[in-house]
Amino acid sequence: MSYASVIVFLDNSVASQRRLEFALQFAAKHQAHLTGIHLSYGSLMAYDPMGDVSGALIEWERENKEKQLEAKEYFAKCAKNYDVNVDWDCYRDSEMNGVLARARVADICIVGQPASDNYDIEVNRNFFTRFAISSGKPALFIPNKKEFAPVFEKIVVAWNGGRESARAVTDAMPLLKAARIVSVISVVSKNANNEDLPDVNIAEFLARHKVNVEIERDERKPAEAAEFILSRADLKSADLLVMGAFGHTRFSEFILGGMTRAVLQKMALPVFMSH
Repeated sequence: MSYASVIVFLDNSVASQRRLEFALQFAAKHQAHLTGIHLSYGSLMAYDPMGDVSGALIEWERENKEKQLEAKEYFAKCAKNYDVNVDWDCYRDSEMNGVLARARVADICIVGQPASDNYDIEVNRNFFTRFAISSGKPALFIPNKKEFAPVFEKIVVAWNGGRESARAVTDAMPLLKAARIVSVISVVSKNANNEDLPDVNIAEFLARHKVNVEIERDERKPAEAAEFILSRADLKSADLLVMGAFGHTRFSEFILGGMTRAVLQKMALPVFMSH
């Protein structure tokens, strides 16, 4: 398995520029094709109920086209510095089905941390939490506050033996095999129903793939698990956290589970998630 097709979601923020640089380095390292996708609010957000709706819509369209062109030109400029095949597309955050269609024919999607200051209000904050649950593809979340390089020598895997954890480990295998050390942090709630797989199984599985693995087990309440995992990743100077994205549906909206949401809010390192 390898990553031959990569998508990076972009906007017009400084964090987006850092994310693009990361994505270009990642694509070059894996000899992958890179698609840049520019995201912006749907036009409904431009309506002014107290004024001229058509005028507001025209102005929104003009400003949005300018932002798309600016982002596209910056994307093309940066891509010239790398031996990477690229293409470009634009979507509004109301066009989830179109975005999902593109994502489902890629190997991995690189996105920004869905925190309150992400995307400079260019896109709905819930967009990427919904995307992570419904795309069927791994998402690599990049923190907004600093630059990162796609060099993952020390990786922490948050493991609970569930389906999402298993999917994340399989999807991240190219990264795990290339790492110098992979620490599997097995977090099992004291109230677990004992249906989770034994820790030894994941160790054997990774060892068969020539992954240099170590196991650490701890019992935490679900509310404490996010803090514990992030603290262990920091203590181990990890370059990447791999975990399953947990969620459920409520009134047809995709809602992230508590631990997943807490990790994305507090993350200080790239986080690889699958659902």
